[in-house]
Amino acid sequence: TVPAAIILAVNSTAQFNVTKHQSVTGSIISAYVHAGAHYYVTREHVWRGDKQVDSLTYTNRYKKALVCVADDGTSVGAYLDGAKVVFHTHWSTFAVGGTAATAMFRRNNAIYCPVAGRLVENSFTKMGDKIVTRTKQVENISALASHVYDGMVIQDLLGKKYLTVPYALGRCSTQPAPMLDKHRIVDARCERNVAIIIGESKGQFDRFIIRYERDFKSFTVRLEPDMDVMTKLVELL
Repeated sequence: TVPAAIILAVNSTAQFNVTKHQSVTGSIISAYVHAGAHYYVTREHVWRGDKQVDSLTYTNRYKKALVCVADDGTSVGAYLDGAKVVFHTHWSTFAVGGTAATAMFRRNNAIYCPVAGRLVENSFTKMGDKIVTRTKQVENISALASHVYDGMVIQDLLGKKYLTVPYALGRCSTQPAPMLDKHRIVDARCERNVAIIIGESKGQFDRFIIRYERDFKSFTVRLEPDMDVMTKLVELL
């Protein structure tokens, strides 16, 4: 059973002002900003700003949809279809690539997938009149003990947690995270050099805010203990 979507209505307050940026038709399931352009994925279309650039009438079966941009500005959709990920451009009904994977996330304007114990990076470039998928292994990860989140992978190796973050194209950091060893990971997200992880231990939900150094070889941690879990999840979004 698919759980009902959580819909939040956010209104202006004394602390911040909410204004309408633009509108698209349908519920937004993924959004991305690249080079100042805003991309949105709904159940039916991909939009660049308020312009429809792709029709997704064939994607109702897909579990997840993301969009990134090739080096010539062409939008590329990544669609999770069962045990595979397929890539489409907005002007072609034919796949420009794909891989056998059951999860994916977007970072560095690329799509990352766990494939048979490897974290594989998929980026896109124009060659002639075609968009070509470039694939590269950026890290070895456990095929059985790795969990994919938005922007990162968390591995649980014999009770020891490790954080894996592809911080640039072709580069990846894997660091031990002993502060998480006794926690069950509820959710996580990594943007730029900051990761937010929600963990549960003995019925208590804690939030870990991790800030990486520029080289991603080390990080600092701020713990916010025993907060309301729904508050944590909303703030994580």
